[in-house]
Amino acid sequence: MTTLQALKTKLAALKERKAQAQIGLGLNKSRGRPKGSKNKPKPKKRGRPRKEKPTKIEWASYPGVSFVQRKPGPKADSHRWVAVLGNQVIGYFKTPEEASKAYNENTKGHQKEN
Repeated sequence: MTTLQALKTKLAALKERKAQAQIGLGLNKSRGRPKGSKNKPKPKKRGRPRKEKPTKIEWASYPGVSFVQRKPGPKADSHRWVAVLGNQVIGYFKTPEEASKAYNENTKGHQKEN
């Protein structure tokens, strides 16, 4: 059996020969990510593009009046405001003021009945 001392000397000799061979072949390249690569601009992601969010438009709030978007088409924007009392739709209107007026008229009549 070989001794531990002899194995250590053989291992050291092998390591030295390997280092000499790498220098001779030019294999001193470092492995892994190159320096500074984290700061490079990333390429544009592939796939489905995200929709841009529409800008928010602020309107005066009226009780019982909501903004609705009707089905697409030529008359889509003709009636965009809905007046609602409870779960009952009073009607669709072009302006929030008209919808508020209809809501107020309907609530007055509704309160008189109760």
